[in-house]
Amino acid sequence: MPGSATDDSQPPDAGARLLVSESEVRSGDVVTLTLVAPGAPHPLGGVDSYFQAEQDDGSWRITHVMFSPTGAGRAPSTVPLTEVMAIQAIGLRGPVKVAIPDVATGRYRIERRFVTGGRITSPASHLTLYAFVNVVP
Repeated sequence: MPGSATDDSQPPDAGARLLVSESEVRSGDVVTLTLVAPGAPHPLGGVDSYFQAEQDDGSWRITHVMFSPTGAGRAPSTVPLTEVMAIQAIGLRGPVKVAIPDVATGRYRIERRFVTGGRITSPASHLTLYAFVNVVP
């Protein structure tokens, strides 16, 4: 039925955006990432987001893994991506906080991945979205 909560006529990524609370940041700042995805039912993101630097060839490389807090009183953390790591699969709803790593000034992007749907009325879909920040001195 068109317009209903189970209408799958629009892909879940239609109009989806990842918003960052501050686009100009300093190393150590904590920012909030918010998913705006009107067509995505029941979105869940993980505890992890990925901080990326643009390479000379225009590709992007993950430099740090950003972990969002999962409980009261916990702070977000960021670790350099130096080796393979295991990340616990915890689904987080709503906005998340991440810490900007200690990096040189410049333009970076933050990648966040989501699973949507996954209920009887709608199959699971995956979204990968990006937000951009400028790190200043």
